[in-house]
Amino acid sequence: RLEFIMTGNSVSPIGYDDLVLTQVKFGIGRIRNGYLLLPSYSQFENHAHKFSSGVLRASSQAISGIQLSIPVHLIENFDETSIDDYDAVHNLELLAEEWSNLVAKCLEEEMKMLLAKESPLSEIEFWRRRYSVLFGLEEQINHPLVLRVVGLLKSVGTPMFHNVTERFTELSSLCIQAEDNSKFLFTLERQLLILTDESLSTITDSLPSLFDSMKIV
Repeated sequence: RLEFIMTGNSVSPIGYDDLVLTQVKFGIGRIRNGYLLLPSYSQFENHAHKFSSGVLRASSQAISGIQLSIPVHLIENFDETSIDDYDAVHNLELLAEEWSNLVAKCLEEEMKMLLAKESPLSEIEFWRRRYSVLFGLEEQINHPLVLRVVGLLKSVGTPMFHNVTERFTELSSLCIQAEDNSKFLFTLERQLLILTDESLSTITDSLPSLFDSMKIV
């Protein structure tokens, strides 16, 4: 079981200047009939990856500062009687346009990002960071109030519905791509770390495992 609690000092517009792990619980086994059952290496590695991805995702969201504006009062006060209210519908359209532009800007910036350096480990970090940023934004567009606005725009029949859904779909597609690349490349990370930091004999011993992992990818 993995648990972590994060705290930060909110003194800037982006949210957190300092992000600190204040508590970490990393369970490595469980008791059954008086015996300690340890997970296999692959299970432990998978749990460790989930933990590190969670930490990276939280820190990336805090650092990127990408935050959808969700005016609760405006959205919750919109009901069936508001469909014929031009001003009320227009306010929702402006809100959806703001979301669409924010997502478009995020995707444009991501498409401009390049590897920090030409290396396998840099490639892994590149996709891991991209997934963290995109997933953080995707979580926001799946907020119940955001989905409510999209549904209302569909009911009204405004062109803004197609605009915002197209942008959201593009975000989801790129997020899935980043997740898949991050997941598959993670299977190579342990071996690549060995190639980077270990002795020649250790590197030689790790090559069969590396090739097996590459076959999986």
